[in-house]
Amino acid sequence: MNNREASHARDGQRLGQCVPRLRGRPREPQHPAPRVQGAGANNQAASALVAQTLSFRCCSPDEYRWAHLQMGLVMVLAAGTLGAGGAVVAAPFVLGAAGFAAAGITAGSWAAGMMSAAAIANGGAVAAGTTVAVLQSLGAAGLGAAATAATATGGGAAAALLALLF
Repeated sequence: MNNREASHARDGQRLGQCVPRLRGRPREPQHPAPRVQGAGANNQAASALVAQTLSFRCCSPDEYRWAHLQMGLVMVLAAGTLGAGGAVVAAPFVLGAAGFAAAGITAGSWAAGMMSAAAIANGGAVAAGTTVAVLQSLGAAGLGAAATAATATGGGAAAALLALLF
């Protein structure tokens, strides 16, 4: 057992953990808080107690990087899961707001403008399989199993990517 392992064993900590712990005995702070005129004794005593008793048991830089990486992965997975669920829930509302309703395309909406442009481009009709036709069928019939899976995948991937970037 090397010195670092012996130190961790003495402290009762497992290797690889970066956890806050309470010190066994209070000691004088290295940088005491400045005295403020008019401040109550209770406030000074409380801040001194916090400064004296809380400390962080530091890990090696590699252990800290690994813990930081694990936390980042947890955040990306959580964001991806929330993004997938949010996309599935929001998709019908977004389709309806865009004008793809159950009764058809709403007049004067963004969907109506899209349909008009597609009809002009195709000589007066909207071709099957185009974006307008697919969105109209999703708005009218709702999301099927395949569309729900695709929406969840896209929403989860977008949220995970945003979590990685920010």
